[in-house]
Amino acid sequence: MKDLARKYRPRSLSDIVGQPVVVQTLSNAIKNNSLHHAHLFVGQFGSGKTSLARILAAMENCSVSPGIKPCGKCEICKKIFNGIHTDVREIDAASSAGSAEDIRKLKTSARYNPVDGCKVKYYILDEIGRASPTAGDALLKLIEEPPAGVKFVLATTEVQKLRPAIQSRCQRHDIRKIYWGEIAERLKVVAKKEKVEVEDTAINICARLAQGSMRNGLQNLEKLSDYVGDSILTGKAADELFGSVDETLLYELFDYLIGLKSSKIDTSSGLQVINKILQTGVEFRIIYQNLVEYLRNMVVMLTASNPFEFIDVSQEGKRRLKEQCIVCQKKQKHKALFHIQSALNEAKQSVDLNMSAEHALQSWYVRSVIVYNDSNL
Repeated sequence: MKDLARKYRPRSLSDIVGQPVVVQTLSNAIKNNSLHHAHLFVGQFGSGKTSLARILAAMENCSVSPGIKPCGKCEICKKIFNGIHTDVREIDAASSAGSAEDIRKLKTSARYNPVDGCKVKYYILDEIGRASPTAGDALLKLIEEPPAGVKFVLATTEVQKLRPAIQSRCQRHDIRKIYWGEIAERLKVVAKKEKVEVEDTAINICARLAQGSMRNGLQNLEKLSDYVGDSILTGKAADELFGSVDETLLYELFDYLIGLKSSKIDTSSGLQVINKILQTGVEFRIIYQNLVEYLRNMVVMLTASNPFEFIDVSQEGKRRLKEQCIVCQKKQKHKALFHIQSALNEAKQSVDLNMSAEHALQSWYVRSVIVYNDSNL
């Protein structure tokens, strides 16, 4: 597998995963010929802002099938999706168009008719929030009175830095983080097309670590393939590569925390498990994510009538979670779990402020045992 993020980049709205509101809004605008002259895409890195901008340009300019489903094969589409079309300019506003002079040059360029077959010229301004204040003034005037046959797509990860006056002239679309389950389904499709055998556990690890970005998910899958070579992509290999916490250690840790092993309050055994986890070399960031997910799974187990519709764990994991939740249910410790989660968040903040991961996790565990055994919770 090579350069998956580029190879499987969306080329029509139907390829967009996890953004139903944005897709429906743009689809209806194209159908009704009411596409706004300026769009603002807001979202994290790798969320698909540039891909959506290119799709907009292709939908209006495809020489074979303009509309909802551009062909992707004509010369215009090819150039647009490769980011090299003369009439669809992609500009890094953080550098290339960061000054008022740059925007004035862009304004002059926008007055000219398309020169390479497009009906509508597009200017895609990435990271527009980082443009200079004077550039913002010039851009505002340009968006307020755009030349005929010209449209703008502004994209940013930092919308708070973009002037409200500019935002108000655009149709805003918030590109949300993609649910890891949707990323996993897409990765399965890609793996099948690439004729690569991969375990669901490995797919899920790649998807969970993507942090809501399809690009990150594809890059994780590609990295795992490079690590494994011609062998099956297994969950064990993914754990080795990405540093996930061994689930058996998590089950053991929570067995001690909730007193499944002994009714006596004793933190020493749990602290030993904490040390085992740290000795594996897994980053604190990953440990934190794994613990958050574990607590979330326990809460779902305690509150949902069909919990395994929302929880993705192995058969052994289901057995261990059931066993632990029976104990929590008997002791009515639902509320305590939320306090344990809050304590975990505070541990993360401590690490962010340069406390050692060892100290933060040990303090969290001791505090969690005390909270869990508090008769008032």
